[in-house]
Amino acid sequence: METPFVSVIIPTCNRATWLQQTLASLEGQSYPTDRYEVIVVDNGSIDGTATLLDGLSLPYPLHHLYLPKQDAFEAAAARNAGVKASRGDILIFIDSDIVVGKRFIEHHIAFHRFVKDVCVTGMVLYLPQARLAEQAVRDGSFIADVTVSTPDPLETPLFCFSENLALYRVPWFVCHSGNFSVGKAQLEQVGLFDEWHIRWSIEDLELAYRLHRRGLRFVFSKRAVGYHLHHDTVPRAEKVESVYQGLAYMQEKYPGDPGIALWGNIWRYEADLLRYDNAMTTWQFDAWKGRQLCEGEGSPSPIPDLSLVIYAHNRCGVLESMLHSLAEQSWPADRFEVIVINGSLAAESDDTEVMIQTIDVPYRLRYFATDWQDQANDIKVKRLGIQLALKREEAEDVRRLLERYDRLLQRREAELKDELVDMAQRVADADLIKFLDPRPRVRSDLIERIMASLPLEAAWTALPAEVPSVQKASP
Repeated sequence: METPFVSVIIPTCNRATWLQQTLASLEGQSYPTDRYEVIVVDNGSIDGTATLLDGLSLPYPLHHLYLPKQDAFEAAAARNAGVKASRGDILIFIDSDIVVGKRFIEHHIAFHRFVKDVCVTGMVLYLPQARLAEQAVRDGSFIADVTVSTPDPLETPLFCFSENLALYRVPWFVCHSGNFSVGKAQLEQVGLFDEWHIRWSIEDLELAYRLHRRGLRFVFSKRAVGYHLHHDTVPRAEKVESVYQGLAYMQEKYPGDPGIALWGNIWRYEADLLRYDNAMTTWQFDAWKGRQLCEGEGSPSPIPDLSLVIYAHNRCGVLESMLHSLAEQSWPADRFEVIVINGSLAAESDDTEVMIQTIDVPYRLRYFATDWQDQANDIKVKRLGIQLALKREEAEDVRRLLERYDRLLQRREAELKDELVDMAQRVADADLIKFLDPRPRVRSDLIERIMASLPLEAAWTALPAEVPSVQKASP
């Protein structure tokens, strides 16, 4: 696929303060400047948004559309106006309170280069800051200073069950309009956003549902991150009521659809939990939601005999070959699962995230992305820097310093191993867990041989299949 032309569409209403930072963060993208445009659709702002946009000098084409406000903020209509004015082959939608890193567009387009019919949802992290330093936003250095952030609630089931959306019966449940991309042709084929939705609503999920019915593959990217600047938002009670209305509209528009019913039941259950005490931890509840969205409300899938855990760091090609060879196992594909933990999330040259979510294998492939390995690598780099800078490894003070870093590295690598084992024990479905290093191929009887070599090095009890009973809170 040639370098596609990209349109970044941003609806806004009275958010000039945050919009300025959003536009600044889109400067200096690794994606060619002549291959993207930014379209801001102003839905009736009265806070000086027009003056701001007219006074900006940006390295990319910026188009400003004004859409008079008929009622409250009409996000669906604003996005549709942006789509109709766009020239892009690929459309990226972000909100006007989102700032992004310098490879943001590139990370979205990586999936579109690989798969034609795909919808990419980028992770959204909520920041405690209302504003960031202007230069840090402009050059992308603000990311290194992000130490506190909260993921979007829609995404948390992924981090507890699987970040591979191919597993889910309802993969559209995580598609929020604050950060997603889709081909313009595919969007036009399903009819754009439904403008019935006004105020705060679920027009993004309704559109994603139609894209799913159209046959698009849904993927989730932890690399194409949008950082949400802090500000007062719609009160939760109003959001809950709005979602109920949007859900009722979807069920009326698509009567009897099991996916909508499944998502609606889980969402209602979660909303009701706010009024009660329950015995589940947040992690357990998110894991349960992920499992329900994967398996549905019918009988659960068979518990696998074995969970194979593969920790890979910057080994995309080898890992891809290994996953294909695991598809040739003599052991039934529905009786084992593979859990890939990708430790090279921050590696610029690694495409594991794209490969995992576009590969087709007969077994259940679960995926989690981390930057654990970077933490150990940081120690290694510092140690090497000392050696190269001083070139006097025999000196006593240098030797002591190097020994200190060696101890730090050993301790950190031990901690990483413990974290890996702990995570595997929490997410694996089988009582039997086997850890494997990436390799190009495995024997076709590998699992048979593993099962014959009990006991294994790790075992645990899986999460309960049903949600523990909810007790009414005491007054």
